[in-house]
Amino acid sequence: MGREKGQRVKGNLKPASSGRTAELVMPQAPVTFGSLSGALGGSGAAPFVPLIPDSEETGLDIQLTLTLRKLGKKDPITKIKALNELIDECTRDEAVSNSILPYWPKIYIRLAVDESRKVRELAQSLLSTIALGVGRNLAPQTKILLPTWYLSMSDTFPPAASIATNAFNTTFSTPEKQNQALLFCAVEVSACLKERITGEMEFHKFTALDAINKILKQGQILTDLLEELLLKDTKFWKLAEDESTLVRRTFFDLLSTIAEMNGNLIPKSKLSGVMRRGFESEKLELQSFWNCFLTLTLNGLFDDKKVAESQILLCAKNAFYGNATKLGPLVLPLVAKIQVPKEIFLALQEGFVTEKSISEKQGILRTYAEVLCYVYRETKSVPEEVFPFIISEYRGMSEFGRTISTLLKNESFYKDLTEFCLSKDEVMSHQDFGHFVLSFVKRKARVQFETTKEADEYEKISHQKDFVQKLSFRFIQLKNYVSFSMISRYFSSGIFYRDLLTPSQISTNFGPSEDPETKIPLLRISLDLLKAFPESPYSLAFLSETFKNFTQTQFDFETFLKEIEPFEGMREIRRWLKTDAFREQALQLESKTLTKYILRRGEIFGSEVIQAKIHDLTEFPLEGLEVVRDFLYEPSCPVDLTLVFLSLWDHFLSRSEETNPQVEEICWKILDRGLVSRNFLFGRIGEKAESIDSVSELEELVLIGQQVASDVELEIEQVSIGVDLSDLLAFRGFSFPYLRHKDLANPKRFSVKRILRKTLFLGKVLLTINSEGSDEKLISMGLNLLYAKALGDFWEDMDRRNWEKQGEKDFLEKVELLLTQFLKKLSEENNVWKEFCGRVSRMCGDSVWESKYPLESFLGITKQMELSSITQLTNDEPFLDLDNLQDLFQKHLLLPNVGDLARRLVKDFKKQRNDHPEKFHFETVYSHLDYREKAKLLGLLELTMELMLHDVEFLSVGTCWVAGWLEMAKNIQDEKINYLWVAKLNRAVILIHELSKTETSFTQEYVEFHANNLFPTVYSHYLFLRHTTEFWGLEAAESVCEAVSLIPTTIFNSIILEATKAFELFIPVAQRTEIFFKVSAYKLLRKVRLTNEIVPRELEAYFKGLRRREYTEDLNLTYVLLWGALLKAQPNAWELANYVKEDYLLPNILSLVFFTLIPEQPKALFEQDPVISTRNIPSLSHLSCWLTQNILRALPYTVRWWWTQLTKQRDKVHVEKIVTKYLSAKLAAEELSKVKWDEEAGNVTVNCHPGCNELIARYKIEETSVLLTISLPLNHPLGPVQVKISDKKLLARISQLLNTRSHSLAAGLKLWKESLDILYKDQDECTICFFILHHQTKQLPKLACKTCKKKFHSACLYKWFSTSNKSECPLCRNLW
Repeated sequence: MGREKGQRVKGNLKPASSGRTAELVMPQAPVTFGSLSGALGGSGAAPFVPLIPDSEETGLDIQLTLTLRKLGKKDPITKIKALNELIDECTRDEAVSNSILPYWPKIYIRLAVDESRKVRELAQSLLSTIALGVGRNLAPQTKILLPTWYLSMSDTFPPAASIATNAFNTTFSTPEKQNQALLFCAVEVSACLKERITGEMEFHKFTALDAINKILKQGQILTDLLEELLLKDTKFWKLAEDESTLVRRTFFDLLSTIAEMNGNLIPKSKLSGVMRRGFESEKLELQSFWNCFLTLTLNGLFDDKKVAESQILLCAKNAFYGNATKLGPLVLPLVAKIQVPKEIFLALQEGFVTEKSISEKQGILRTYAEVLCYVYRETKSVPEEVFPFIISEYRGMSEFGRTISTLLKNESFYKDLTEFCLSKDEVMSHQDFGHFVLSFVKRKARVQFETTKEADEYEKISHQKDFVQKLSFRFIQLKNYVSFSMISRYFSSGIFYRDLLTPSQISTNFGPSEDPETKIPLLRISLDLLKAFPESPYSLAFLSETFKNFTQTQFDFETFLKEIEPFEGMREIRRWLKTDAFREQALQLESKTLTKYILRRGEIFGSEVIQAKIHDLTEFPLEGLEVVRDFLYEPSCPVDLTLVFLSLWDHFLSRSEETNPQVEEICWKILDRGLVSRNFLFGRIGEKAESIDSVSELEELVLIGQQVASDVELEIEQVSIGVDLSDLLAFRGFSFPYLRHKDLANPKRFSVKRILRKTLFLGKVLLTINSEGSDEKLISMGLNLLYAKALGDFWEDMDRRNWEKQGEKDFLEKVELLLTQFLKKLSEENNVWKEFCGRVSRMCGDSVWESKYPLESFLGITKQMELSSITQLTNDEPFLDLDNLQDLFQKHLLLPNVGDLARRLVKDFKKQRNDHPEKFHFETVYSHLDYREKAKLLGLLELTMELMLHDVEFLSVGTCWVAGWLEMAKNIQDEKINYLWVAKLNRAVILIHELSKTETSFTQEYVEFHANNLFPTVYSHYLFLRHTTEFWGLEAAESVCEAVSLIPTTIFNSIILEATKAFELFIPVAQRTEIFFKVSAYKLLRKVRLTNEIVPRELEAYFKGLRRREYTEDLNLTYVLLWGALLKAQPNAWELANYVKEDYLLPNILSLVFFTLIPEQPKALFEQDPVISTRNIPSLSHLSCWLTQNILRALPYTVRWWWTQLTKQRDKVHVEKIVTKYLSAKLAAEELSKVKWDEEAGNVTVNCHPGCNELIARYKIEETSVLLTISLPLNHPLGPVQVKISDKKLLARISQLLNTRSHSLAAGLKLWKESLDILYKDQDECTICFFILHHQTKQLPKLACKTCKKKFHSACLYKWFSTSNKSECPLCRNLW
């Protein structure tokens, strides 16, 4: 029997409980503050603090008990995690706080003094949470918690102290409650403080001192504790010499507080010794010490004047030990209490000179000034060393001057200072001496040249007037204009100047100066003089003379304008600005500052000058960007800058890379301020949208347009191409009244860019903004989008390659997407939808609307969106005569009941043909001169095509009619109606060919009968039109080229008996620029098979001629297509591989595609083969990737030879990188998949492994097998094929076959099998083992007996001789 197993408890709390064992050994004792020395870091023996009891005894949750026990671990990370868990639990559930409260105090006492700052912080957070959760239940634990809690409020880690303080203030919310709590726990708090303050740890000493200080400041006088510390405990006084700066500082702060609260408790004997030792120490820089020294001195507790005087002088000489800003203010109270030391000024001067910090120097000067004011008030005299010092150090005396001017208002002091300054001309000649003078009359540290001073500013300095006047006049005499301009600008009033001089003295005391440093001061003086004496001609004359110094450079003139601008309100200044001298100088210079100045002063410069400046800003908006920005932030614009604003908007709408980022901000500011019309600006944006080149640019303009059009009433006009496209649309097979203008000139390829972009822009804007009458605008916009889509589809069909090259396909897709959004919005309301459908059916007056394309687009989209469309045709609608038959069918062609309509029309159509055969005969119609009758036959042909689409039974009849019409149109004449007839007939052939693929009942009939009747005539049309250059001829040729590309190979080969003839005919066609000619020639050449020539002479001559021509996109396209046709037309890859090694053949095309045509990221192009048709020609890059794959498939050996012949290593790496990354795996898999071995050849099995590019073949003979392994390299086909086989001769043959000739793997396998079959066919078996191949060595019997001529395996014969101990033949028994 095994022991009884119970459920294990997480944490093994029940078994091996060391805490529980400890409690049994040492019973718990009540925790008192007298026994907390161990927990608090004291020196006494630490009593045992029991751990948390087991959960069964406490009733706590197991997990909670485990978390509490973690708080007793040494690892701080463990404690931090446990504290975070407890904080979360207590915050979530207040019951947890009440449950752990009995155990929390002893844990808190430990954690509050932990070495980890984070642990202390989280302990205070948990205490705050518990106190908030338990409320009044905390009272029984207060005497245990409060001492440590209060001391924690002085924690050296600020976050912990802050949390403890907040918790204490929250728990004891008023000062009365806090005092009551301290009194309630006074004994415990005092015991804890005494124990900590006499301890050894810095942390404990600091917290105890700081806590006592706080208690005293709260009004709690701990008399017993203080008497014991101050009178009996010597350790307390030793804290003044503690190594810790923090402890020393707190000690002196506490001593200052005790002196203020109850100084009688401090014994003077101990205090005197502490202070003397403090003065002798090197730690005098403590501000707390000097505060203590000041407090004790002022309270009469320290009265040793000699020591105090010596220490003040020493401190001043040492520049207050780098703490002048804090210690300096303490000097004046000290010197006022004791006798002022005679050497105090010399000491402060010495400290000022030695100090490097500017802020500390200012602190010393402030102290110097305060002491000087005190001495001057007491003695009515200035020490002889003061004035020489302040004059010698005048550059740094700003703080001294401000302090003196604030504290000392005695006129005699400034009189003495004036006399001393006047005796120092060498100092007063300095240009910055004016700062020193102003420091006594102005509170600001540096002069700010203000022009709007009160009239009584000068009167405020009545006790300093003589000081300012005499020094100012002395500045004028010494020509120190810089210093005088400072005073002049500050006192820019008539009172100051009238006391200083008269107007007649201006010319004698001031004059122009060539010194660049005095130009601006003289200008300021001249302006101040003009302000003081506005009517005096001397003032204006002085300003004019000063202006001449500012006409040399643009910078000088701009400086003059900035200085004079605040004075332009004066009538005299405005009059002076209108003088010819100033205007001419302003117009000669060009700068932004001058431009802004001229535009703001139109009354000075006149309208012509203003308009010229506006024109310049309009032409070069970026150069005037700063000018425009300044005007925008003015309350009112002084001139009309609308043209400039629009010019900036035009630049912003261009969205060029060089656009200044500030332009956008300024443009929107212009719009927000209403400086341009939103309607006009929106029109400009729409015009810009019509000429952009990419969809992304249009999207940016749409975003701008949406913001501009937020308050604009949009007007949606009906768009129109403005060109009669009747003939062009007729070529595309659209039904409407054809050929309105018989003599219509050959139109150029028109552009629909404008309509596409404008419609797309307006539609996107309208879709996002709300305006009145939106239903009508939505309908109009929907019609415009439908028109644009029809026009875009027509252009794409007409000129597909140019369309795709110009990126119009992206715009058309966006138009279609937007059209679906509009249709969805219109269909939300039934009445609006009905109105829109009716408008679509009634639209006319434009050649595009009269075609079927808008209607077809509309019905196609509505069907896709599952929306109801136009009302269906009723079955009882009467049929009309033949003239209107196609119009009737066109009108209802795309409706749901079109099948029934088609069958009814077929019946009537056949009847019309029988009754009026002359109307169905092209030659008969053509013999008439009536152009309308000719055009009507075209309508009959189109109606025939439409009926074939909708009536399968009519398909065979209609095909016969088309074949008959084709036979009549063999001879084409150069007339538009003939080209139109041929174009529509060939489109009918294309339609019949497509229907033969979908209608299975018609397929066999088409292949066996109709194709032979249709395509010979189509081919004759192709031969006739291959040289045409006429517009209408090219339109017809496009349809013919598409139709001839569909010719079956058998029919084409029966027409072209020689392959070389085909190349002779179609290579010139392939060189034409029209895409449909190129593609048709390519498709026809792919249908021939070269047998007599490897590369036709015409094609080889074309390839040779390319070396002397410049490669263009058109030439490259022709080159690639002809190579693709050659690879298809030449079935003998081995002969082609050897023939195309000439430089102008394969090396030339490979160099072109690899180094020029293949893009950098061709992965997507290699994955899918292009679809080449006359209507869909892929990009040249896609065709190049397709041709590369075909060459690598057909001519791998030749490509490998070309690659190894490359001379530049980088070219080889480039080619190998492309082949390895994009083609090798694909080609290797294709090569392995082609190996289809005949299973009936039972002695060979083949296994292909595409994943590792490996093929393994086994040739079985008897009970053994011969293994062949073929491995394709990673860079296949550039690298050689690896072959592994035991027969070395056969190995060489197979390797040569696969690596030196363009043979497939199947060919190598076939050679290997045939060779083994021949080898083993007549081979006799070994008479020892009775096998042809040895089972181990795989060798044939080679050793023959000389007598019987029988052959044996060498291994078998050796074993026979060694086991029989004889040298006899195993068969004839003769000696070997």
